[in-house]
Amino acid sequence: MVIEFRDDASQLRRPIYDAAKKTITIFLLALRYQPLKDALDICAPVYAQYREFASGHVWADVHVGPSNTGTGRR
Repeated sequence: MVIEFRDDASQLRRPIYDAAKKTITIFLLALRYQPLKDALDICAPVYAQYREFASGHVWADVHVGPSNTGTGRR
């Protein structure tokens, strides 16, 4: 996973999944850097989710704690 932090909400882009590299890139506001860093420093494991919905909506997120192995909505 790659996380890019941006200063302006207008700079936030949709999450990207690169199948060849098996990498998820997400874009977050810079003000979320410290809370995310703190969570990553004290919690394990960490996992990412990426979803593409039939409506064209794309969603990705970072989670700490036990991994979600369910299929959920696709």
